[in-house]
Amino acid sequence: MGHFSLDFKKAKGSSDARESDHIERKVIPDNADPTRTHLNRELVKMPSGVYGRDEAISHRIKTAGIKRKITNDQVRVIRTVLSFTFAPG
Repeated sequence: MGHFSLDFKKAKGSSDARESDHIERKVIPDNADPTRTHLNRELVKMPSGVYGRDEAISHRIKTAGIKRKITNDQVRVIRTVLSFTFAPG
């Protein structure tokens, strides 16, 4: 029997560079198995002309049709992490 975890956290600040580096595989954590990276899936595709997570967040806010001003203290990103283990049987 497997287990799963679903976690939501708001990102601090307008740029979450450390998390972006991790997601974009610029930094590989010690506990990652490099032989299994082919199992990773990219669920959200970048818009045309957008090349990074921070740029994608800014692009989404600019093109969302929001009429009011977005202030610096507002949450711009909610991190969603889903992980699970699979044990046959």
